[in-house]
Amino acid sequence: MDTASGNPAKILSFGAAAGALGAIAWAGLIYVGAETAILAWVIGGAVGIGVLAGGGRGTNWALVAAALTVLSICAGKVAGIEFLYTEYINKEIAPQITIEVYNELVTDARDYVALESDDQLPDFMISHGYWDAEDPSEVPQILIEDFKDNRAPALKEFNANPPTFEQWKAERLDRVSAYIHEENSKFDMLKSTLGLFDIIFFALGILTAFKMVARNSN
Repeated sequence: MDTASGNPAKILSFGAAAGALGAIAWAGLIYVGAETAILAWVIGGAVGIGVLAGGGRGTNWALVAAALTVLSICAGKVAGIEFLYTEYINKEIAPQITIEVYNELVTDARDYVALESDDQLPDFMISHGYWDAEDPSEVPQILIEDFKDNRAPALKEFNANPPTFEQWKAERLDRVSAYIHEENSKFDMLKSTLGLFDIIFFALGILTAFKMVARNSN
């Protein structure tokens, strides 16, 4: 028989609060490189205590506690990985997006739109570092066409509507972040970090939360 001395909102809020604290702790440990699978077990216990403290008892609330445990563990892992991605972007990518690179792009855009014909494009590609050669005749035609199709429009737009350095840098960082998330879905992030011990303690956490609440039905 399911009983509850508190109202459903209180039970859910207590259980969710315990789970949120567990998720924050997990994400923090991932960020500092001290993740431990045992924390999944601890989170299950904390959620169970939270649901019981709110007044939840019996099988139905035990299922809620188990679900909250799953959500908390997954949220903590994904948040931790997101922290790592952000740190990677800020420490590895951002320092490469410098004012010097921006100024080179300004020059490239200005010089490109000043070309009088496509015949000058091979010289431009060599002098501006788009192709490593000394003789313009060594630039493959396929690369010239690729430049015209893919790089040239961006240079024209940049010259016509030049962003500030801060705007350009922010846009570059957004692109990197978007690419990372396109290549790695939330499910892929979670799956890539689950080892044997993670799965074992994940299951223990869920079972702990469930049993703590289910056995206190009276």
